[in-house]
Amino acid sequence: KDIKTVMAAETQGMKLTITEMKKAPGMFMEEVAGNMNGQKMVFQKQAFNGTKGYQEQQGQKQDMDANDLEETKAQADIYIDLHPEKYGIKRTVKGVEAVNGSDAYVVEAVNAKGKKTTEYYDKASGLLVKKVLTQETPQGAVSQTSEYSNYKEVPGGNGYKIPYTVKESAGPQGITAEVQTVEVNKGIPDSEFN
Repeated sequence: KDIKTVMAAETQGMKLTITEMKKAPGMFMEEVAGNMNGQKMVFQKQAFNGTKGYQEQQGQKQDMDANDLEETKAQADIYIDLHPEKYGIKRTVKGVEAVNGSDAYVVEAVNAKGKKTTEYYDKASGLLVKKVLTQETPQGAVSQTSEYSNYKEVPGGNGYKIPYTVKESAGPQGITAEVQTVEVNKGIPDSEFN
């Protein structure tokens, strides 16, 4: 019914805490915070209560537009992989490629808006090990790569696994986040998503 993940990461010598919460049927909150002179500072936050949402960057708050709301709705859905058609997502197997020395099925996922993501699923385990999102910008195509590893069962999750190591990279910029805690079905209050 709900899941809260807290990850630790470091960028340019600064320690970050990334908190992500999801609650069925479709609430989502993600916050990236750091520590400045002993004070918690929120660098980035997005919250979605199932109907409306906002994005915040360094104190500047902005309501999500229709496009953002649609994308966040899909991101907020804990069960998205069980019903991709609800979001117009079509997947096509493109072949097999090696990812970090192991064979992986290459799957192209295209959403209703034509946004393309290439997903790589490990042949042996079936788990998602890499995802490449390519977006067209005025400067040309920009790719964002996420690599997932160190899958472990979530405490109290009935065998549900998540990657405890997530490496994100866009161009030369890269960040690795390690899961510190995961809580499932602890009854996250709705107020967290407003």
